[in-house]
Amino acid sequence: MKLNVAICDDDIHFIRELRNLLTTLSFDMNIELQIEAFSEGKELLSTITASERFPYQILFMDIEMPEENGIDLAKVLYRQIPSDSFLVFISSYPEYMQDSFSVHPFSYLTKPIHIQDIKKVLVDIQDRYNADHIQLILTEKDGYEAIVFTKDVIYIQVKNSRQRITMVHTLDNEYIYHGSLTELEQKFPDTMFRLDRKTLINLSYIHYLDGNQVIMTTGTVLSISIRNKRQLLHLLQRTPSNAR
Repeated sequence: MKLNVAICDDDIHFIRELRNLLTTLSFDMNIELQIEAFSEGKELLSTITASERFPYQILFMDIEMPEENGIDLAKVLYRQIPSDSFLVFISSYPEYMQDSFSVHPFSYLTKPIHIQDIKKVLVDIQDRYNADHIQLILTEKDGYEAIVFTKDVIYIQVKNSRQRITMVHTLDNEYIYHGSLTELEQKFPDTMFRLDRKTLINLSYIHYLDGNQVIMTTGTVLSISIRNKRQLLHLLQRTPSNAR
């Protein structure tokens, strides 16, 4: 597995420390890591803007930088970061974790960092990447079969429970699945959440919660019960990596 990694931190000594930890883990875990470092957020932003496609699979970003707050920078980049790239915030202050939820980081690390913390992030990223690239064979509305990656599924809803017809909504299309919602749910380990008996949502595409509604990044508005909302909030706060 090859991953392009960006480190953005105004502390040169920390950049060196993190680079050394990543290099050590790349050998231990048999992962090829191409690492670039930036001491200012504007340098990172300039590099990303100049690229034809998003150039990094992992962003390690400090929150407290003198000119650019890491969360504000992430808000600028939010729409550009694809679903198979992962934002990891690093901070000396754990109280920033709650604020970071607004840009849905994959993970949040508190300084000083330890090699086991970085290793867990890399393992989680590998697991998420593998889960996101499971292939589903679905039927298009014109009857043709199509292969869809799980990472592109936004939400799933039961259309006809008696006939076992389920609609799968992706970034650019809708597909028919002949089977139960439970069968599909089992194909999405740790990435889907049930709003009710008829609806599954991909946690990676949650934009925000508003009252008893979940707003997806595509603008789709889905209803959620008070009980399920409490469960969802607990899940997102326990594992901010699940949302993007």
